[in-house]
Amino acid sequence: MMRRLPRPTVLALVAATALVGAACGDDPTGNEGHPDPSGLVVLSGGVDVVEVRGLGIIGSFAVSEGGTSADYQIQLIDQQGNRYSPTAADQWLRVIVANPAVAQWVQDDVGEWGGRLEGLTGGTTTIGFDLMHGPVGDEAASHFDYRTPNIPVLVN
Repeated sequence: MMRRLPRPTVLALVAATALVGAACGDDPTGNEGHPDPSGLVVLSGGVDVVEVRGLGIIGSFAVSEGGTSADYQIQLIDQQGNRYSPTAADQWLRVIVANPAVAQWVQDDVGEWGGRLEGLTGGTTTIGFDLMHGPVGDEAASHFDYRTPNIPVLVN
């Protein structure tokens, strides 16, 4: 014996199915059409200093104690291996130095896609780069779309 659902129940099921289907088209990562990075490269004067792909790191940073490095530029690497510079106003670079007593990252403008390393005291630390998505400089209102593994830094 077949039982019929009341008409309002059928309409509710159709509406719920449509909403779920529409939500599946949303980008749950929050990238909203931005390329999905799979790596990062740090350049100085057009020359690769550090390249990160997945968990693999080629290169490291070195700076003199009391010194400042040359300017670095940051580019991301997409899934196909192409390099690009983010252009969206709500994407920005956060840089984290594990031991800020050894070295610090200096940017002219918060979130810019470049900067310099300053060697504060002799020793080693690591640095990590995050592609942030949200209001520039507002870590509480932003989230990261990509994060590098820790990259070695030597201050000598």
